[in-house]
Amino acid sequence: MVAIPQHEHCGQRRPDLVVRAEHRWRHHTGRVLYPGDVVSQLDRTLENIEALLSKAGANLGDMASILVYLRDPADGALIEAVLHEKIGPVPYVLVNAPVCRPGWLVEIEGIAVIPAHLPELPEF
Repeated sequence: MVAIPQHEHCGQRRPDLVVRAEHRWRHHTGRVLYPGDVVSQLDRTLENIEALLSKAGANLGDMASILVYLRDPADGALIEAVLHEKIGPVPYVLVNAPVCRPGWLVEIEGIAVIPAHLPELPEF
């Protein structure tokens, strides 16, 4: 997490908290779940990101940008449909890239921005 105590936004100064989340899905034993099923892997990845964001008081609706790594570019239309359904009109980029393990079909990183009231941080 990176805190930005004072930030110019639409002509107003307001405190924001920027949260960076990155995730790919795997079982706690290390095995890949949902082999060959990019939508189930994406759904689980988004659930995990939502859990990470909730620790900072954020949710998927607070996402400001998303970067999606896809093993197979043919899955792009499916990924776009799920992102639109679950997150809405958030800027995103789909990148064809070898994800860490052969069974992983999708990996996501993103940035969420939420209002923050952090008096313990110094003013800029």
